Amino acid sequence: MQKYNDLFEGDELTLWTTLQGHFVTEDDDRYFVDNSFAYHELSDVDCNGLDVTDIADGELYSARQRIDSDRIVLIRSLHKQYERPASVYNDADLQRFEDATVLAGKNVLIVSWWGETANHAKRKLEKMGANVKWLDTSTVANNKVADEMRKELYDVRIVVLRGAHHETVNEAHQLRREGMNIFILGNPGTSTLVKVTLHATAS
Repeated sequence: MQKYNDLFEGDELTLWTTLQGHFVTEDDDRYFVDNSFAYHELSDVDCNGLDVTDIADGELYSARQRIDSDRIVLIRSLHKQYERPASVYNDADLQRFEDATVLAGKNVLIVSWWGETANHAKRKLEKMGANVKWLDTSTVANNKVADEMRKELYDVRIVVLRGAHHETVNEAHQLRREGMNIFILGNPGTSTLVKVTLHATAS
């Protein structure tokens, strides 16, 4: 706890908020995923003396997040596993929705330069009835991406952490702070993009 206290000494407590999350591994990379499905890569300092390689996937941790920069600092393990909410879908659920129009009338924005994955997810979501716009960040300027993300017409916006420029990710964090329905994901596969969209639009 001394390292934790040192980190926050001199900071205004109002700049920090408490949250919970769990760890996942995607393509050999470890991420802390908070309860709003934002993915965070943690530095050694952010881990607060904890060895992230010793943490099992799904182990639930408490953390603090700085609201002006979205920096995450781990506090401690809660000694329990993450429990999937009823509105969060697994791979088996996707089979039920494969030929259903459960997303009819929903507007989805995907921001990523991972063409194959994003394009495949776009087709899957459209098969479920969604209207999907995919912005390839390798060809679209950051200011145009930001303008598109701010449009009110989208029911959900997904920004791929490994598929967007730093400026775009920062803008996405700002939009989340403003209350927009936006998800910042690490390096998701097609099924993750579909599951997050279903979760985000669940009534």
